[in-house]
Amino acid sequence: MKKQLFCGASKKLITPREDLLPYMMGLGGATFGKIQDELYVRVIAFSNGINQAMLVSFDLDKAPYPEENMKLLQEKTGTPADHILFFAIHTHTAPLTGYRPFEPKHDITGKPLRVQEAIREYEEFVRSQMIAAAMEAVESQRPAKLGYRYGSSYINVNRCQDYTMAGCDGREYTECGLGANGAGPVDHTAFVMKVEDMEGRPIAFFVNYAVHCVTMFLNDIGDGRSGISGDIGGNVSQYMEKRFEGTVAVWSSGAAGDINPVMMTQTIYPDADTGEPVGQCLGKLEDSCLILRAMAGRHFADVLQIVRNIKCDEAEVEIGSAIEWSRTPVCEDVLKNGQIRDENSSYGIRMHLLRIGQVALMGINGELYTTLGQKIKEVSPMKHTIIINHESSLLLDNPGYILDDETICRCQAGQGGRIPVNGFCGVPDTIAASLKNHTKIMFERILCGNCLISGSQE
Repeated sequence: MKKQLFCGASKKLITPREDLLPYMMGLGGATFGKIQDELYVRVIAFSNGINQAMLVSFDLDKAPYPEENMKLLQEKTGTPADHILFFAIHTHTAPLTGYRPFEPKHDITGKPLRVQEAIREYEEFVRSQMIAAAMEAVESQRPAKLGYRYGSSYINVNRCQDYTMAGCDGREYTECGLGANGAGPVDHTAFVMKVEDMEGRPIAFFVNYAVHCVTMFLNDIGDGRSGISGDIGGNVSQYMEKRFEGTVAVWSSGAAGDINPVMMTQTIYPDADTGEPVGQCLGKLEDSCLILRAMAGRHFADVLQIVRNIKCDEAEVEIGSAIEWSRTPVCEDVLKNGQIRDENSSYGIRMHLLRIGQVALMGINGELYTTLGQKIKEVSPMKHTIIINHESSLLLDNPGYILDDETICRCQAGQGGRIPVNGFCGVPDTIAASLKNHTKIMFERILCGNCLISGSQE
């Protein structure tokens, strides 16, 4: 049976109103006093006459209320919840939304009543804009064809750096912390998928690249507050939409749990005298914006070069999905050489595979490290397998940063490390194998035509 591709796309503004800004919360305790650039929710809807699928992207740090909102999208559009990839670009300079009991500093329920009210109002606005964009995307679907291509973009660097310092006894020791590790694993690959109608007019773009959207993190408008920004991802999307008028360009983060931009507002480096990590931030908003324009501009130029060589010739597609949970042992004190394990719990990573033709999009509900993303790709039977971090990452079973074994060992060799952890409690020598095993299971299912959610766990 012919399975002609249909595609539609839409975007809606989700920038908070000016009067709500004083009550919005940001990562790292940030407060906001200015809108530097706009935030959007973007939707790309696909169908092939039999199955439907949808990409829903937010210019936020995490996509709010994934379980509730995917059910709502299913009710409103008819797209099955398990066929919806629901993710954020992970910009660090946007208001926090969603239920976050696993992030105590960001838990809305513990904030003053006026803050809670403002955030709830903003969340309702985001939800209504999400629904409007999704319905418009579905209603605008028309016969389409897609193409894709890879290229390189050199704006990212591994951020797990070793610092050699003197201990109290005068002996040197090494500790793993945030910084810039030019020799560390990093994927410079950029992937672009283009969808156009049968007359060759572009409908949508999907861009994937491994980097944290932290160029504007901790920017200062002059009074200690920050300007809201979609950072690299949000700005590249807007550049694309301006260049290709009438299109929607979704940017997504690859396996970037250990990857930063090569330039950003915050700089962390070894002190020349002590070897200690030193963190400093630019003091002027215009300096932060200059770096953003440089990073986003370079990345945009790289993406454009890829687009110029894309030929859209895939008009008939298979659409399928599968969801698995990788379950591995827990060690609450793993980074400090601890061996305490809770036999009644597990370290869970949600893996969501969505197939669109010859492209396999693998959503991960945490911040997967580079080498773990490579492990998944190594066992994938589909050549074009793309990792998407921050997919449904506000589910209550949240893995946080998903560290690889090499980083765990480096932290254990020092005094615990100074890298973000945010709930990581996995056990070495278990995570990679589990991710690979579940990847195989998921592909077996979608390639055999069974697209049901599985409860299989390891």
